Amino acid sequence: MPELTKNDLKNIKGVFTEALEPFAKATQEDFNKVNKRLDGIDVRLENIEEQLRQMWIEIKQIWNKLDELDNRIKELARATKEDVNALASDVLDLRQRVELLEQQFKDNQS
Repeated sequence: MPELTKNDLKNIKGVFTEALEPFAKATQEDFNKVNKRLDGIDVRLENIEEQLRQMWIEIKQIWNKLDELDNRIKELARATKEDVNALASDVLDLRQRVELLEQQFKDNQS
């Protein structure tokens, strides 16, 4: 088998380079297209992440407002219960006074 010279190796390298150059160029173009699309996807994902952060903040604010409303309802319920108890006590007092007055009236009638 004959030995290859430096010149032969250069020629072989040139032939391979010439044959592979269109593939390398096409691959680079395809890579650039894919990379550009991935950059667009990255931007969209960043926007989605920001929207999710904002939604989370709003959800936390809603929970805080719900907690505040719950506390206010509990306070109102407690106050209402106290008011009902006070009114019930007043009604019982009035009833006792009316019964006493009825008794006095009956006693005066007899």
